[in-house]
Amino acid sequence: ALAAKQQHSIISTVFGSDIGCTFWRPNAARGEKGLLEALHTRKHANDTYLLVSTRPPQELSCNFSTPDHRLFNINSDAYKVSRTTRAVKAVQDIDDDLNMTGRDMKNGLRDALPLLTTDEYHIMRYRDYSDWAVGHFWKTAKKDSVMGSKYVEKFFAMRVGTEPGALIEITEAQLIRGHEILVQQAINSPLSDNNDPHNLKSFALTTDQFNTLRSLADPPPNTNANGQPGANPNYPYDYPSPWDWTPAAVQRRISYYLEQKYKALGRFIVKALLVGCVGYLVVGYLKSGSGAKKAVEDRPPVRSSRYNRYMARANATSASVASEAPGFISSVLTFSPKAMFDYALAPSK
Repeated sequence: ALAAKQQHSIISTVFGSDIGCTFWRPNAARGEKGLLEALHTRKHANDTYLLVSTRPPQELSCNFSTPDHRLFNINSDAYKVSRTTRAVKAVQDIDDDLNMTGRDMKNGLRDALPLLTTDEYHIMRYRDYSDWAVGHFWKTAKKDSVMGSKYVEKFFAMRVGTEPGALIEITEAQLIRGHEILVQQAINSPLSDNNDPHNLKSFALTTDQFNTLRSLADPPPNTNANGQPGANPNYPYDYPSPWDWTPAAVQRRISYYLEQKYKALGRFIVKALLVGCVGYLVVGYLKSGSGAKKAVEDRPPVRSSRYNRYMARANATSASVASEAPGFISSVLTFSPKAMFDYALAPSK
């Protein structure tokens, strides 16, 4: 036994210890789903949060931690139900407690009333060791050690207050900024533990502080209305794992391939129509310009035709008269008054 213990110690020192056994893992045979898979399914219905009360108690007890990697057990009514429900339950407990005086009851209600109308947000880390999460987010999956199990880490804010507790996914940048705010809040608070001022389980962000975090980075999900991936061009397509050939992964690949082909075909059609319309207008314009120019060139000038007709008639008349009465008198007789008048008004060539 001692040798086995030493061997295990040596292996842990060289390869590192696997702490994945301390986290809850969903059993697909029993129909269990991890938080990330359940949230992914809910996103298809445009729901980006999950109620704490809908998650298994083992997951709530083992898979959440504070921003500084301390276990955060949220398997409690303090995080599952609304504060109004808790206040009603507390009043019932007060009725059962005969030792509580009226003044104590009054002071307790006075202290609890302001909390009933406010919301608080606890920020946490979450680990998912399920096969679905590791296969779906295979690019970001990681290990604690060489021999450790793969897991996916995501970040959440848990809303507690006027409504039942809910888990809202946030980004790592929001988690880091929220952690800084909580550390500063814990250091300045007189209620913080002097031995461990960074124990943040009892501190939470206000609604204004959380809204400030959401303004840092709140990317929309990379899905369309039908839940198909790759629909948002501002976010890259998350390729399935090369070893993941489940029906869902195959459908994602086919949908993405068809979507890219449809986009390429649509762009080609639009470009072809645009080039065709522009080319048609240019060719029509060039044809109309060349046709008008040719018509102008082929049309005989009006003034030149009058002169040519006059000269042809005059030459014919002169030839016939000259043969009968040549000389000056014959020339005068050739041009009648009307002919002389037309000759005078005829434009020059």
